[in-house]
Amino acid sequence: MGADSRGGIALNESRLRLFHTTLAIATAGILLVFITTPSETWKTIAPPDAPAALAEYIATHPADAKAAAKITDAALDYPIPKRHELWHAANDLARFLEPYRTNAQIAFARAGVFHWAELSEGERKEVLASIGPLLNDANRFQALSQPVWALTHDLELLVRYAPRTESATLQLVELAATNGEFDAYRRLRDEAHRLRYEEAKAKLATLTAPQLLQLLRPPFRVADEPLIVDVLHELQARPLDEDPQSPAVDALIEYAIDHHLAPLEGLEAITRMKDAASTAHRARLAIALELPDRANDLEIGSAELSPAWRSYFIERAEFESAHGNEDRAATYRAKASLATTHDQQWSGLCGAELCTNAHAELEGPRNVTVETTAADEVPPWVELYVDEALRDEGPVAPKRTFTIPKGRHRVELQLANPMTRNRSRRRVRIA
Repeated sequence: MGADSRGGIALNESRLRLFHTTLAIATAGILLVFITTPSETWKTIAPPDAPAALAEYIATHPADAKAAAKITDAALDYPIPKRHELWHAANDLARFLEPYRTNAQIAFARAGVFHWAELSEGERKEVLASIGPLLNDANRFQALSQPVWALTHDLELLVRYAPRTESATLQLVELAATNGEFDAYRRLRDEAHRLRYEEAKAKLATLTAPQLLQLLRPPFRVADEPLIVDVLHELQARPLDEDPQSPAVDALIEYAIDHHLAPLEGLEAITRMKDAASTAHRARLAIALELPDRANDLEIGSAELSPAWRSYFIERAEFESAHGNEDRAATYRAKASLATTHDQQWSGLCGAELCTNAHAELEGPRNVTVETTAADEVPPWVELYVDEALRDEGPVAPKRTFTIPKGRHRVELQLANPMTRNRSRRRVRIA
């Protein structure tokens, strides 16, 4: 449905006559109702559902927008020769009567979608033009985005009308990746990060300390750093004084220390809370805050040789060396060396295959090859993160080799489209 030079609804000649006739009847009906019905006895009457009764009702209630919308919704189901003309005319009347509401748009679009195969190319364009503005509502977008995609395969239509929220954009990110629209996927991924930061930043000043941590969603990337820094500054102003019960705490401590972010004083209470974070991460935080006695208490009795403890031993060695305790520094370097032999394996795999994310600490330079074990028209899209920064990405068709740079690095492989279009799990393994 196009627009005329005055910005109104463009109608062909026969539909224009029908519209004007209906408009005249509607105007007369409105005047008759107001002249003959006292305002104190005015009541809303729900239009009937049966076609014959609905036709009789609209004849006597020509200004009832709900009735016009009902006819719009059902017209293409009626076994009459001119049901398409009725569909259009009822829609025109409903939109005229309620130009600022979406009832008519919804009815017109729903009827068109259910009878899509029967529509002309022009009518399909009208339906899509009616659907588009409806997608601006977050709830409708969540409900309609998948059906509209299945109907049109027009991602740009969805992007154009989607609400500018992180939630809606993440739906588009998943849709793009699953269906092989990889240029759009990368653009939308960046947009989702931007919107997430904007939405979170608007809330920062109103949240409690535990709620601030709820804003953070690991695994963290370099793109998340502005939000992490903002949260740390807010916690500096109102420090934690209770267990935040957040799964993000370990990842926050790890990212902040690994990337030399500050301030950390707002997290100090976590070093004293047994269940707030893992013992290794609490020890790392204690030594970062220059609380060696507290770190000693956490270290006693721990026999783990995990990557987190290896990081702690390295950081403790640096702390002792900076304070002139070279013997103690040498002891911690030896512990770090022993732990290093235990952290070369990938974690987060489903057997030998990528679920979504796999992590390892690896010594470079070296290559990591991933390959598909089941074919699909849309290839898997795998991203390589080195020290939380996106280093490389691309399709695995059927193999792809990533290069890890020289030195010891935290490495992550992420499968951006873990599900195929028919909702089966993709099969990708680290070769």
